[in-house]
Amino acid sequence: MSSSRSILVTGGTGLIGQHVCAVLAEEGHWVTSLGRSQLSSRDPRVAFLSYDLRDPDALPEIFRGRSFDTLIHLAWETTHGRFWHAPENLDWVAASLRLIRLFADAGGSRVVAAGTCVEYRAPGVGPCVAGETEVAPAHLYAVAKDAFHRVLRSFCSDQRMSYAWGRIFMLIGPGEHPNRLVPSIVRSILRSEPARCSSGTQVRDFMDVRDCGAAFAALALSSVSGPINICSGTPVTIAEVIRTAAAFLGRPDLVRLGALPDRPNEAPNLWGDAGPLSDVTGYRATYSLSASLQAAIDHWRSSEQALVRHAAAGVSE
Repeated sequence: MSSSRSILVTGGTGLIGQHVCAVLAEEGHWVTSLGRSQLSSRDPRVAFLSYDLRDPDALPEIFRGRSFDTLIHLAWETTHGRFWHAPENLDWVAASLRLIRLFADAGGSRVVAAGTCVEYRAPGVGPCVAGETEVAPAHLYAVAKDAFHRVLRSFCSDQRMSYAWGRIFMLIGPGEHPNRLVPSIVRSILRSEPARCSSGTQVRDFMDVRDCGAAFAALALSSVSGPINICSGTPVTIAEVIRTAAAFLGRPDLVRLGALPDRPNEAPNLWGDAGPLSDVTGYRATYSLSASLQAAIDHWRSSEQALVRHAAAGVSE
């Protein structure tokens, strides 16, 4: 392994960030996780700082008496069901730019930040290819991410800092919001309720959240410059994902494809070219789609059983 680095991970207790921190700590790096609340099961190998990045007065305190050579910036507005058009996206652009400037002033040398696959204008066929597929964001969330990326690219060039921009595709695995696609389907079936969903014809690219964390860790330690896809590189229809989950649960009869309308203007084809991620960083995925689905099912089965136990004991949630 190369010499240890001092790495700051914003959003370090989030869906992706906790896995980024675990991988980097396991490899012997000095890792500091930054967030507003600490995980209940804290990793003793990871230092934790509690700050709200949107508070301009708090930002300088992060770097007071501390230095980091690498910054992995994952924190953003991600509230399920509202992040696409949330005004907070503007706050996160401003906060991110302040953070990057302070990081540079403190002697930082490499920035890796999280982008999104919906920055792309999805092609009719084939994968999205970083550096080739047109970038044409349509939602405020994607526009805000793209705006931050453009400023970040220019600023890092001026400051002679290296940077990488990881565009994340679809995620799957333990810890997702309960109303996201897979958890909502799994929870319905566990309750013996119909799993109502859209047509499922949309082609997507699903990646395990643990693999996503490992990919960002590899990206941070690499010399990759510019945008790159964080994805599995395997196209699959949403219907196939739903049917596989239902089959694992032994209740394919509960799936109701087409019971909900497809979202307006939703891209029928959105998946990524993962070649550069593995070729340049050496990253290799660990979890198959089946393994990710099984982990998600195990997680939600445990959660549903806990709710039943609490209800039987008269404990309200």
